[in-house]
Amino acid sequence: MNFSIRKKENHTLVTVSSENLDTFLAPDLKAVFLKVVEAGGTNILVDLNRCKYCDTSGLGALLLGNRLCLDADGNFVLVGISPRIREMMDLVGLDSLLKVIENEEEAYLFFD
Repeated sequence: MNFSIRKKENHTLVTVSSENLDTFLAPDLKAVFLKVVEAGGTNILVDLNRCKYCDTSGLGALLLGNRLCLDADGNFVLVGISPRIREMMDLVGLDSLLKVIENEEEAYLFFD
């Protein structure tokens, strides 16, 4: 499986297990986000520590997750962004739209 989902006290942790978040995986990640929000989750933390590459389809999936959480009055946070993915986010202007936290412990505090 390319993703794991764990419900925490005040958020849902979605871990991307694949090194590539691309055209092949983006639809599945979108489905994960939809499933979490439809089940009542409003806060999602996405762990990208294992992910080294993300194409525009992967970024689109992350944007959908962000929009779903915002529409549900929640928060969408990314953790473990590789330098390559961060550079791509900066280049396309997503650094101002998506919240990126440096480590998982800080992200947990963000949801309190």
